[in-house]
Amino acid sequence: MLIPVGALYALGLLDMVAARLEATVVPLANLSFNLLWLIQFFVVGGVIF
Repeated sequence: MLIPVGALYALGLLDMVAARLEATVVPLANLSFNLLWLIQFFVVGGVIF
C-alpha cells in the first residue's frame, strides 16, 4: 500500500490524485461520500482488524 503512495509522492502526483479522489462523490441512498474517504476507511479498518 505504501509503495504506490510513495511513488505518487516522488513523482509529485499525490496532490492531484488526492484532489481527484476527493472530488469523486459516490451516492448511496441517503448517504454520499468521496472515494478518498472510502480508501481511508478501508485502510484504517484493515489496521484495526
